[in-house]
Amino acid sequence: MCIRDRIMMGHVLVSAAVLVFDSKKDRTGPRSLSSFRTAEDIFGYYLVFAFTLELAVHSIGRGFVIGRYTAEPESRPYFRESVFTKLNFAALVLDYGQLVLELGSSTAVVRIGRVARPFRLCYYAPIGVQNVVASFVESVPSLFNTIVIANAVWYSFAVVMTMEFAGMLRLCNDSGVAGKAECVGTYVDSTTSVTASRVWATRWRNFDNFGESYLTLFEVAALDSWSEVMYACMDVTSEDSQPSRNHRPWVALFFIAFIVIGGFFMLQLFVSIVVDAYARLRARESGLVMELQHRFHSIERLLEFNQPPNFPKRPKAQPFRRLCYDLCIPWDSTTTPDETGSGCDRVMRSIRRNFDNVVLMVLGCNLVLMATQHHGMSDWWAQTLFVTNFIFAGLFALELGIKMVAYTPQHYFQSKWDAFDALTILIVVVTAPL
Repeated sequence: MCIRDRIMMGHVLVSAAVLVFDSKKDRTGPRSLSSFRTAEDIFGYYLVFAFTLELAVHSIGRGFVIGRYTAEPESRPYFRESVFTKLNFAALVLDYGQLVLELGSSTAVVRIGRVARPFRLCYYAPIGVQNVVASFVESVPSLFNTIVIANAVWYSFAVVMTMEFAGMLRLCNDSGVAGKAECVGTYVDSTTSVTASRVWATRWRNFDNFGESYLTLFEVAALDSWSEVMYACMDVTSEDSQPSRNHRPWVALFFIAFIVIGGFFMLQLFVSIVVDAYARLRARESGLVMELQHRFHSIERLLEFNQPPNFPKRPKAQPFRRLCYDLCIPWDSTTTPDETGSGCDRVMRSIRRNFDNVVLMVLGCNLVLMATQHHGMSDWWAQTLFVTNFIFAGLFALELGIKMVAYTPQHYFQSKWDAFDALTILIVVVTAPL
């Protein structure tokens, strides 16, 4: 790190430290006369001038956008050097915008642009810090996929908890009553000897609906008072009944499983993705993986994820299996959509090319309806959910039957994901009447 970078990093650190002492008292009035506020404003003007001067020097020496693009990042035009120069320039633009807007206002919304100051450290910091930030940015697509998986896990647990504990996490402040029917009138508190009214209350964290269940499980995964929620569920007896200590001890196993899968496992998955991205970035920059090796690895991964589908041959002597085959297997996906043929052929072609999309839409509708279950719902809606559960189970069983006939069981169960899908559909069909 050169002396210039050290000096500019000192400016960034001091500007970030000044934000710590900012308070609401200093923001009263359009232009406060406090000495600290005045010094802070003067220092802010100086920072804007210093960073503008630095930008001007770089732009004159190397060019801002137009210039010779070289292999060395330090010799490229300023705006094309790296993503950190763009971040530094964006922070400077925010500083100018804040100065313009502060001429007529000093609200927190205007001054919120100051939070961009610490991000300048990414530009002036050593290469190791930049690698950490770059590895996090590089791992964002993989992190997004992990977030989808984590939400799928939490969704499953939230639906189960809503079905099992909706309306159950309630209790009376008088532990001597048996349930809601007796939780009326007044009682004498044994600890304070004070007469108080009996109240049938809902616990702060509960599973009355999907939203509450999801929020409660999120806090459990973060290990935020998870034991209190677990003990409350273990004490549940029945709806409108007073809880009893350790009435359902098996619930503890459910919470342990969720913490391991939805908490620890997902956290380790997030960390491993970022660490893997950091290791790849360090390997590329240290020369352990040459450019040609990196390209070969990228092409290898591309071929891995873009292998042609392994479809069985289209039957000719079995009409029913051929019909199922034409419904779900896009064997003619390489042909043009304007291919000549009868109207029935065009309809069948459209069905098999969109079969998986239709199944995905049906699955999405099923998930949305399952999330609408809540405590206190009307009998009409409960009956609707019961009927639609049978309908969706039948549709999924129909999909499994069509694919089993089209692929044949021997070919279908060669894929582990297809076997998992079949097991899931079997569980759905068996538990539909429950």
